[in-house]
Amino acid sequence: MYHRKEVSRKEVRKYLTPYFMHPDSKHLLYSSTALLIGAKGLAIASPYILKCIIDSMTLAGSMDF
Repeated sequence: MYHRKEVSRKEVRKYLTPYFMHPDSKHLLYSSTALLIGAKGLAIASPYILKCIIDSMTLAGSMDF
């Protein structure tokens, strides 16, 4: 159907790398990656944090005889 030229991943990477690794936008790449990792870590840790809060509330409530 389509008569497009096949392009390898290496050629695509070579073409796109100057846009991602441009000195002006490099800090944006790093900061957005750090924020994404932090958000994923918080999403994974939030059930455990809530469990600790609920457990501490239960312990505090059971000590009131």
